[in-house]
Amino acid sequence: MQARRAFERTLAFEFRAGTPLSGGAPLLRLDEASIGRPGRGAVLREVTLAVEAGARIAILGSNGVGKSTLVEASRG
Repeated sequence: MQARRAFERTLAFEFRAGTPLSGGAPLLRLDEASIGRPGRGAVLREVTLAVEAGARIAILGSNGVGKSTLVEASRG
């Protein structure tokens, strides 16, 4: 049986310019928030985050570190 080789690849992303949003307050703001799922406890602890209008962000991480949980929590 052959061992699997690890590989790495580079991905390129292109964002098209959209209509800028205006306003003074952040679109999304978390201050020392702890986020989790029922029966699983907190996945993210004491997260502080502010996303301003016009910002482009990427949420990256390994499986199970809380990316989807963060997005679901931000939806309310």
